[in-house]
Amino acid sequence: MDPILAEYEIDGWKLGQLPPALRVYQICEIAVRQNGLSLYHVPLEIMNYELCQSAIEQNGRAIQFVPDNFMDSKLATNAVKRTGTALQFLIDKVEYRTQAMCFYSVRSEGAALKYVPEEFRIKKLVESALISDGLALRFIPHTERTYDLCLISLSVNGLALKYVPEYLINRHMCDIALANDGLALQYIPKNFRDGMLLAKAVTNNGYALRFIPEKQRVPQLCKIAVKEEPLALPYVPVKYRTEKMILDAVMAKPIVASMIHQPVEE
Repeated sequence: MDPILAEYEIDGWKLGQLPPALRVYQICEIAVRQNGLSLYHVPLEIMNYELCQSAIEQNGRAIQFVPDNFMDSKLATNAVKRTGTALQFLIDKVEYRTQAMCFYSVRSEGAALKYVPEEFRIKKLVESALISDGLALRFIPHTERTYDLCLISLSVNGLALKYVPEYLINRHMCDIALANDGLALQYIPKNFRDGMLLAKAVTNNGYALRFIPEKQRVPQLCKIAVKEEPLALPYVPVKYRTEKMILDAVMAKPIVASMIHQPVEE
């Protein structure tokens, strides 16, 4: 391939650096296939349906740069199926403001729930969004975050515990969150943090040790944490760092050697 054309196979957005007069069809075609958003830089005089289609197949958000005369339901549907949050560029257009379009969007990308109008937020759609992305819980009004919806979120992403109303949190929720992601420990209320729960957190993700107060970082927890994640070693109190622990951590991840004596952010 021509070296000049090859540049756009690596970085399609570079199309914008090319003088408009030199943006020939072949270069534009390569550019949008590499980076759909480079459709923004395609001159209108050579724009066609195929270029729009190629751009959307690479990145659904390219729909925002499709000229009105090329827009149709096929492009719109493909856009949200590829990138759910592309819904934000379509929802204000009457012909695309539909329940089906919203469903396609949240199934592709749960965060698209942010752009779904209240009129389309039926239970099934909201659940689909959470199954796609547990963190989409943050786009549900606080008063509408029910216990069941929160459980769905936590089963997908334990870090969604950050968005669960505190009055709903119970031990069962904490267990589900930690089974999914030990780092969810940072969002667990103190009254649930017993030894068993702390062990569960570092067993899932050793780096969760950083969210345990130093006075609670007992030798057994530290040992479990570093075995699971050697990068947790800097969070082990110096008095509990055995020669074997350090050696095993460095052998597993050599970068640990350069971190041991550096201050850590608690």
